[in-house]
Amino acid sequence: MPEVRVKLTKEQILTPQQRRDLGPQFQMFVASVLSVPGTQAELRPEEVEVDYVIASPDACMNGLDVVITVEANQYPERAGRAQEVSDKIKELLQAPPSNSLPKGKWNIWVRLSEGGWS
Repeated sequence: MPEVRVKLTKEQILTPQQRRDLGPQFQMFVASVLSVPGTQAELRPEEVEVDYVIASPDACMNGLDVVITVEANQYPERAGRAQEVSDKIKELLQAPPSNSLPKGKWNIWVRLSEGGWS
């Protein structure tokens, strides 16, 4: 199951309501960009987990307010697509009506790697 981790520098950057609203959007966007129908890389939105984390006051986040990390299995159908996936998710998040991310500095990191699930 892919995981989306949204790391915030301060809890106030996203209100609880914004976090609830963004969760299903992250699920939908990540599934639509990562899924390769008819293969082992096929993915449904409900299979994407979303978690919010507040960074410690000592965290060094390079001036960013929000860091979004997407981790998913690397299947042959996804090989070499990490940058494309990152760019597409960012594009979808910035497009109306989903533009519910704050106006601060944020970035997306996509990590596609081999993993096991039992």
